[in-house]
Amino acid sequence: MSAIKEFFENLFNKIDKLYRGLKPDSAEGKYIADMRKTAKKLKDMFVEGLTAASEKKSVKKSVIIEGIGAYSEKEIASIESNKKFVVAKSFGDVISFFENSIIDKSNETKLMFIGKFSEETSSKIYSATGLDAENKSIALSSSDIRHMIKAHGNPKTENLRGQEAITVDNFEKIIKTIAQPDSVSSETDKKSGVVSVIFKKEIDGKTTAITIFSEKKKAFTLKTARITKKEQHISQPVNAKALTSTPKAKSSMNAVSINSISQPEQNVNSKKTENIKQSARSKNMSAGQIEKLKANYTHEKVYSKKSALDIISRFNGVGDLKGKTREAIAESIWKD
Repeated sequence: MSAIKEFFENLFNKIDKLYRGLKPDSAEGKYIADMRKTAKKLKDMFVEGLTAASEKKSVKKSVIIEGIGAYSEKEIASIESNKKFVVAKSFGDVISFFENSIIDKSNETKLMFIGKFSEETSSKIYSATGLDAENKSIALSSSDIRHMIKAHGNPKTENLRGQEAITVDNFEKIIKTIAQPDSVSSETDKKSGVVSVIFKKEIDGKTTAITIFSEKKKAFTLKTARITKKEQHISQPVNAKALTSTPKAKSSMNAVSINSISQPEQNVNSKKTENIKQSARSKNMSAGQIEKLKANYTHEKVYSKKSALDIISRFNGVGDLKGKTREAIAESIWKD
């Protein structure tokens, strides 16, 4: 290639030198002038083609992750001219940056540039937020990764929230969500005016990634993320639904067990129980005596009216009721 380029340059220089020794208006001068123009055109076309071929060759063919565009050698050199910026050459580089950011105690902020948004994702971002994401980068910040792990990296805490703890094993979900989101939206902080761009994607549950756009860096930097577990449809017991239907009942149930109130055992013969009640009533027995008699035959848990009053007093708000009202509630619980 360099030999051909050198040939064209020498040819043009010789014609140019010859042209300068002639009178422009002479027949020879006009002929050489035309030859000079043709030689220059050929030289420029060759140099242009050589440059285009070189740039095409310099573009990295290795894709970090599907949906993310690669950088050219020129773009990589420009990004890495800043000592705190680095370009990922593979997904292994992304994982290494993630792990090193967590264990880094220097509190120094470093940025890794993963690649550029695809045309499809850029269009989604523009439609949802009005931000131009064409040829803009996806970046990771070491300090934001540390913050994200601190907020969403504890398995016990995230499990209570119905979420997965963010780890090296599921971090790829977050990158895929930014690269090829199902939906995009934005939120603006009223105080700072900073716009957060929110990406969501269903990947065995829902992954949400929140980024901040910087015009200076020409990049969307990941700020935080969460991975919501796939919903498990488990039917709730009927009694549990009834007992937790009100705020007061929810807080009160912490102190009072469902089993504090007498519940018939599964093996109790209901017909036999009813016969005992009818027999006891015919003898003018009190409600408490009937319950004790029934317990002797059916092995049900039994308690006194005093126990019933003690139980309901543990419910929030009941203690504030008047005596007669409180006794009426106890009577209702004490009797069947």
